[in-house]
Amino acid sequence: MVKIYSYIVLFSLLFSVDYESEIQPIFNNHCGNCHLGNSAGGLNLSNYDNVILSGSIVAGDHAASELYQRLILPESSNQDMPPAGALTQVQIDLIADWIDEGALSEEVSCSVDLGDVNGDGLLNVLDVVSLAQLVLGNGSIAFECAADYNDDDLINVLDIVSIVNAILG
Repeated sequence: MVKIYSYIVLFSLLFSVDYESEIQPIFNNHCGNCHLGNSAGGLNLSNYDNVILSGSIVAGDHAASELYQRLILPESSNQDMPPAGALTQVQIDLIADWIDEGALSEEVSCSVDLGDVNGDGLLNVLDVVSLAQLVLGNGSIAFECAADYNDDDLINVLDIVSIVNAILG
């Protein structure tokens, strides 16, 4: 189970949600009649700052976020959002992913070189050991975004071998 969770976390880091290009358009297209200009119910979804200041988002926990809770209420509820129709499951999942990733204003980018999973600025045996522990499900690494060394969208033993080859190369 830990191994599956590690892959999910890694996948979400590698393919993070961008607020401006993915989340704000959902709000603009589906929430605009009530929550862009006139802020019905005190919720203004016109921009990132207003969304965060609303208190309806618990960064890192979509299930605890009121905004998410309103989106998943049955249409028969008088508190479901949007009140006319519903978002698609893909849109709801995207909002949940964005919240779980920390509800950031921009996509997370990797701040270290590929393979430098411990962030020390060097590609060395410490990166290999850290990555091996992650692959075996016995640890975590500081920069999972740097772990997919062979760029196959998976973190596995092939990445370890590729890093070893780069070190020895």
